[in-house]
Amino acid sequence: MNLLKPNQYLKFTRRGRVGPYSRVKLDPYKWLPPIKPELCHYGYHVCRPGHLAEWVDDDLWIVDARGESDEGDNKIAFESIRLARRHPGWDWRQAQLFAAWCSEQVLCHYEDAYPRDTRMRDAIAARRAWANGEISKKEWDDARAAAYSAAYSVTWSPAYSAAWSTLESAAWSVAYSAARDAAYSAAWSTTYSAAYSAAWSTLESAAWDAAYSAARRTQNAELHRILGLEYTEVTE
Repeated sequence: MNLLKPNQYLKFTRRGRVGPYSRVKLDPYKWLPPIKPELCHYGYHVCRPGHLAEWVDDDLWIVDARGESDEGDNKIAFESIRLARRHPGWDWRQAQLFAAWCSEQVLCHYEDAYPRDTRMRDAIAARRAWANGEISKKEWDDARAAAYSAAYSVTWSPAYSAAWSTLESAAWSVAYSAARDAAYSAAWSTTYSAAYSAAWSTLESAAWDAAYSAARRTQNAELHRILGLEYTEVTE
């Protein structure tokens, strides 16, 4: 079910309602003081549902916005916003599961190069199990350590970027931010794999952009499924 009203937006914050870039703590449920908006510099930044994967963080808020605005490719700066309510579909467990899902999308690059090495796959499974309360923290730590060992032994290649993408979600952090890191790293790994397989030429830039955009669209579709939002594909 789509919880957004027509004039509402979404905003990820760090734990405690702290802006991820401004580091300012935002008061909830009331209109914040007006600031003349200038994208990336001033105002209160929010996003539309189609760009959620680029801003994944600890807490997700449904936001009312008013006043002047300055819109860019993947975010909007408003003169004032109000944190209306937390989105009920995003919590610690969902963040861990999304992180694992992101890594799984690029796992094939690693396993194509190292088909007998299961440490990355095991780490993804361990994150899921830990998120669901099926294994202990120590078991998760052991799987994470094994994944680190695998990643450090890989040479630069699509397998390398896949290994570190897996680590971003399955072995890099036990905090919510693992989901943000996983989304970014998995998109980067998919992009690198596409560009790596192409010739280093004028076509590479287009291949890179297309692969990155496609990875982000896939992540957005998964986030929308998790959150119960209606998915509308964003055309870059």
